[in-house]
Amino acid sequence: MSETEERINVCETCSTPLIATMMIIQNEIYCPGCGKSYPFGAGRSVAWTPELYKIESDNYERFHEIYDNMVPPGCQIEDCDKCKNSHEYHRSHWTDEEKAKDAQGQKDLKTMLLPGYRR
Repeated sequence: MSETEERINVCETCSTPLIATMMIIQNEIYCPGCGKSYPFGAGRSVAWTPELYKIESDNYERFHEIYDNMVPPGCQIEDCDKCKNSHEYHRSHWTDEEKAKDAQGQKDLKTMLLPGYRR
């Protein structure tokens, strides 16, 4: 392997490109192919290909559509006055509406297990 060769991390189980979600503490990496979550650094590093890049890009695009309604654990929200004036995470004072959107986002995340990605 040359030092300039581009690499991409794929799932050790199904070889789908992994995406970083930051939604599950200590399991920040998600496989939309089989639904497994991994800690940072997990996965199998393989040579980058245009096909893998396309799958990864499509997965990130779909994830960000879902993520926009979610509140990650361990974060503060920039435009939240309570977050600005405290050191607590947003989930300690999130609204019922945010909780409902987050719950729907968690369900939607599972819809990323599209048949085309299943092995």
